[in-house]
Amino acid sequence: MNKPFQLFVLCASCNASQPAVVTVAPIASPSTPPPLVHVETAAPVPEHAVDINFENMVHLVATRIDPEHASHGDHVKLTFTWRCDAAPGDGWQLFTHLYDAKSNKTDNLDYAGPLREPDARSRQRMGPERWEAGQTYIDKQTYRIPDWVTGPLIVYVGVWRADTRMHVVAGPNDGENRGIAGKIDVK
Repeated sequence: MNKPFQLFVLCASCNASQPAVVTVAPIASPSTPPPLVHVETAAPVPEHAVDINFENMVHLVATRIDPEHASHGDHVKLTFTWRCDAAPGDGWQLFTHLYDAKSNKTDNLDYAGPLREPDARSRQRMGPERWEAGQTYIDKQTYRIPDWVTGPLIVYVGVWRADTRMHVVAGPNDGENRGIAGKIDVK
């Protein structure tokens, strides 16, 4: 029987309260390379459901910011749940900008986190250019609040290639094709 099957895995070091679902396809023959395994975390309901639509190809469907209230030096975990409706094509990558309106400064997290680590071509290891339609991707980043922050940080996200940002066709955004994913209140 060569049917795909699902494994339910609980990661002891991840502090996960629910298992991850792993779908595994069997190898057809010894000469066939092993398939990629796609992992979807069966996480608790996201704190903030959003629907930011980037050109009907990529949707930001949920965000989790933990903690939402932080102080200088604190580490904040950002989790973005992305859904791919149509493969974007070559060169598309994710961006995260954290903007402090009071100081008018921005931090860039474009290459932070497991999906975004740069490969040999300086592209994101699992960025949108490698995504498949119908799949969901969990994008985790950690950000240390710097001392220069003087007010709340707006968390902007989007999809970019070279000098172009994918257009936001629906959902909260800043008018410059950056989706508004949330806010970090800094004490």
